Amino acid sequence: MNHSWQGAKLPGPLSADMIHVWRILLAADERPSASFLQILSPEEKQRATGFKFEADRRHFVVAHGVLRLLLSAYLRVSPELLGLHPDTHGKPRLADQTGNSIRFNLSRSGELALCAFAQGREVGVDVEKVSHDVDELAIAKRMFAQSEVNQLEALQGDERTAAFFTAWTRLEALAKASGRGLASISQGEVSLPSEEDGSSPVVAKGGPGHDATWRVISLQPALGYAGAIAAEGAGWKIQCLEWLP
Repeated sequence: MNHSWQGAKLPGPLSADMIHVWRILLAADERPSASFLQILSPEEKQRATGFKFEADRRHFVVAHGVLRLLLSAYLRVSPELLGLHPDTHGKPRLADQTGNSIRFNLSRSGELALCAFAQGREVGVDVEKVSHDVDELAIAKRMFAQSEVNQLEALQGDERTAAFFTAWTRLEALAKASGRGLASISQGEVSLPSEEDGSSPVVAKGGPGHDATWRVISLQPALGYAGAIAAEGAGWKIQCLEWLP
């Protein structure tokens, strides 16, 4: 579960058995957000205008701008030329997948964002700023397996909060990877890692007759944050990178 984050400006080669997870410190880049805004799509620019607070707007612009910069480096295409569109389940994809099999996902919370990139396998990532203003048990009783609820009920205070956010980020990452929402999880408990590297195998629906096995790995992106990554299959590993402005 303990992964070190290696600073980098550009990605290296992305093999089929490797997933790159990029940490973006949204408040660290002091460049005007306009430098990122100009490479966003009209839809992304429109979304940016909808934020009430300037800090939230800036964080959105930086996160989506860096996603485009990284994706353009992987594909060797100008970032403003990338067409990103949601699929039928709302998951962002490249408008033209011709000649490449890269998959990606973005999550943002507080002053932190995580981007994940994979070759030839679906991937999902989630990051959450830990908050004590959450009714952990009420949410768990709606979303988690009973055994997971029992484990949370046995904990108190900070331990329960930490366990809840570990469970929640794993659930969200899996839902985003499968592309079919939280209801996609058909069996298997995702909250507690079952292996030493912080991972667990689970099963999620991919449509009738298309259930798939996924692997979920917990991340520790920063103090006060919880994170997780999920992807198809079991034969992959992760490299944790921190984007350097």
